[in-house]
Amino acid sequence: LTLSEAEVFYAFQNIFDYFVNGSATFQAEVVQKALNQDGYMGYHGFPQMPVLAYKAIHDEISPIQDTDRVIKRYCGLGLNILYERNTIGGHSAEQVNGNARAWNWLTSIFDGTYAQQYKTEGCTIRNVTLNTTSSVY
Repeated sequence: LTLSEAEVFYAFQNIFDYFVNGSATFQAEVVQKALNQDGYMGYHGFPQMPVLAYKAIHDEISPIQDTDRVIKRYCGLGLNILYERNTIGGHSAEQVNGNARAWNWLTSIFDGTYAQQYKTEGCTIRNVTLNTTSSVY
């Protein structure tokens, strides 16, 4: 299934019904270690190159606060980050809404125009209103 198909097919189902031990599965020592120590971005090194992060503020799959926390941590380390928080759409929509700006960002790195288009030091964090039919900052 695609993500869109899975969202419809599994809507309103209890995910823990798919685990032998239900929600208790997540209390197992190995799972807790992965979630609390090994599984979170930002705790095992950090990027050594510019970072583009984009996220829908109303992401219904992955809360914006989680991404905000990682970006704040990275910014505190002095990384070069462009983080755009989209006011439009949710998780699936942002994959589409972010395509053009991700492509433009990557292109600037490979064609040598990054420094002309983006800050080369520090963090830029901004809320944007972007969908596939408009581009309003």
